[in-house]
Amino acid sequence: MQCPNCGKDNLPGAQFCENCGQSLSASQQTFIQPIPPKKNNAGKYILGVFIGLFLSLIAVGAITLVHNTLAQRPVKTSAKLKTEVYKYKDSSEDDSSTQEDASSDDDVDSSDEQEVDQDAPTPVVANGQTTTWVSDDGPVLTINGTTTVTISNGSKAPEDGTYDISGIENNGESFHLMSGPPQGRIDRGEISIVDNVLTVNNQGQITTYHYQPESKKGNTESSSYDDDDNIYEAD
Repeated sequence: MQCPNCGKDNLPGAQFCENCGQSLSASQQTFIQPIPPKKNNAGKYILGVFIGLFLSLIAVGAITLVHNTLAQRPVKTSAKLKTEVYKYKDSSEDDSSTQEDASSDDDVDSSDEQEVDQDAPTPVVANGQTTTWVSDDGPVLTINGTTTVTISNGSKAPEDGTYDISGIENNGESFHLMSGPPQGRIDRGEISIVDNVLTVNNQGQITTYHYQPESKKGNTESSSYDDDDNIYEAD
């Protein structure tokens, strides 16, 4: 009799195993049913994977084909829709042209206003600064920094020439014109500036000049000053 515990062959009728002492009685023997071997399903899994990949490739190809077909199909636009698009485009171009014209007019008006409202710099007498002043009678007076004043175009009081600046007061709003050698300086007039008006007092003879902005330079000889409108007008 074979021992169910250690597998030793014992004599027939033995009650216990000679090797391990396991009881060999029929009532206490335990029979272990062998486990059947598992079936190998690896082939089925591999086949399923290949089938899934094949179906996926077919689906991707079908989607790509449909997409390309739709992309190549010409888009049909109704005549009414085309007409509306053209109308909208023409209207937009007209509005753009109107806005550009209005903007150009505003720029011109703004430029004119800047020329009219441009004031003389403060202070008028300053290093590196040149300002030009024009008289109603034609003479032109130029202040060159803090050193000299040049008068031209037919001035009589004082006459045309270049004079030294002396005795600057009131932040450059008042000073004298001097000429002659250092040992015999001659006072050729006192200059007073108020806003855009410059006055030369030469021994009681008064000449009035008006500030000329940079944009007006170049028209000095053919321009006159209008007191009412505060602008220069060409002769």
